[in-house]
Amino acid sequence: MRPEPTHLQRELLPACGTGSRGYLLLLYGSKVSYPLSLYAVSVLLAQGDPLVVVDGGNAFDPYVISDAARRLDQSPEELLSRVHISRAFTCHQLEALITGRLENALRRFRSRSLMLSGLLDTLYDEDVSHGEAYTLFRQIATKLRSLRGQGVSMVALCPEVSAPLRQRRVFLAELQREADRVIRAETSEGRTLLTTEKPAGVHGPRQLVIENISPGRRWG
Repeated sequence: MRPEPTHLQRELLPACGTGSRGYLLLLYGSKVSYPLSLYAVSVLLAQGDPLVVVDGGNAFDPYVISDAARRLDQSPEELLSRVHISRAFTCHQLEALITGRLENALRRFRSRSLMLSGLLDTLYDEDVSHGEAYTLFRQIATKLRSLRGQGVSMVALCPEVSAPLRQRRVFLAELQREADRVIRAETSEGRTLLTTEKPAGVHGPRQLVIENISPGRRWG
């Protein structure tokens, strides 16, 4: 029997696109977005779906998926074997990976699900000029738009980093405009608040309050 996603997992999984078009979910704000997203995609892995991960923030934590697998009575090793991860440590590596290798990886692993972890982290590198970083960002964005057109659904994780250069705030703003769905994560006083900023609800932004993540806890 295929496991059903919890309410929280449904909130944090990119929806299927319409027709042949994919979907982009942007999750930004608190660094809790990393483990929350891994928890969410664990249900896809448990259902047998492969996942391609591009990790630009060096934040992929296999223990989150292992914990989720045990709660689902699944083998952690089996779920992790369905994760295909590539890491980038500079913005140039990130651009080369996404524009030059990602499409072939999705095809090779027969995956239509993509996680972009720390997508903007390396683009905030102060040793790279804003003009060069913006050129790389536009090339990345163009490729991701192409992949969505081919039916790839993706979640982009963009946690806050310390004092990004003012000019580079445009990167997140452009991703927010591009995304089909935007969720902001905020952590305060022992709880995490998820606010769906896009699409706008009839009565304003939709919010979900959850307890902070702790090992062995089932969220949602």
